[in-house]
Amino acid sequence: AKRIGFVGDSFVYGWGINEAGNRFTEILQQRFDENSAPRVQVMNLGWVGGPALGGLMAEGSYARLFLLAAPLTLAALLTVVRIGAAATAGPTQRIDWDSLWELRHDRRLLGFLLTGVLMMMLVGQLISTITVYSEAILRIPKPRIGLLYTVNALAVIALQARVVRRIHVIGMRGALWVGPLTYATGYAAVGWVGDSWGFAGMVGCMLVISFGEMFTMPAQLDAAVRLSDPARPGRALGLMGVVIALGTSFGPLLGGFAYDHLKAHPRLLWASLALIGVVAAASYAALLRPVAMRAKAAIKS
Repeated sequence: AKRIGFVGDSFVYGWGINEAGNRFTEILQQRFDENSAPRVQVMNLGWVGGPALGGLMAEGSYARLFLLAAPLTLAALLTVVRIGAAATAGPTQRIDWDSLWELRHDRRLLGFLLTGVLMMMLVGQLISTITVYSEAILRIPKPRIGLLYTVNALAVIALQARVVRRIHVIGMRGALWVGPLTYATGYAAVGWVGDSWGFAGMVGCMLVISFGEMFTMPAQLDAAVRLSDPARPGRALGLMGVVIALGTSFGPLLGGFAYDHLKAHPRLLWASLALIGVVAAASYAALLRPVAMRAKAAIKS
């Protein structure tokens, strides 16, 4: 089931890989201008209620939970197909596989994408490792674990626009330095949450992780577009989608391995996972040096 889900993720996230002007991601990019886009936190609206509802239903039956999720996913699929058909009406172009193969010569972009996979592996700990750790080690009930993700979503919805304005001040490179390090701080703090802190301590860690998300995610997409061919923003967004799918798929594998071997040493467990954020921050800082970015812009112009 997980492998089938991974294939689905790859199709959904990678749909933007193509020439300019003929894919769903580019239509969305055109319709959401710079001022309104940060306020449209569609995915986080789903995170407000989805995990909390899932936690409640998992108390009764996992089978019932997934039987409910399947028709909702099908309804979302049908809706997206209709919107996508309207968005791609008119002349289209085929995927230019040769241009994708040429990306192997762009070492800076490849380094950025590999760093993105690493970063998304850290993000993936939010999906599985935190859930398992909260229930098995901290003894937090499933419904309250779902509320942790509601806290994450509400924080992003409420503060994302303000953080984006801050990103405009510190710059893309600064955001991709602050974001991963904030992620690392939040994950490392999980190891210090004991039974006495429990749910309240995890809420605090989740808020820190949410700030890391708010700095990292918009800046990653912006940097991918800037480092890529400016005539093909859809391809850049599609590549980042594949990065997200790969990272969030292999992240739980890494987290599960670390959990199995280090669960008796929580601080070491979460410090080792947090180290990924430190490495990603250093890599982004090196790849997005001002001199390198100016050289890249000069080549494209």
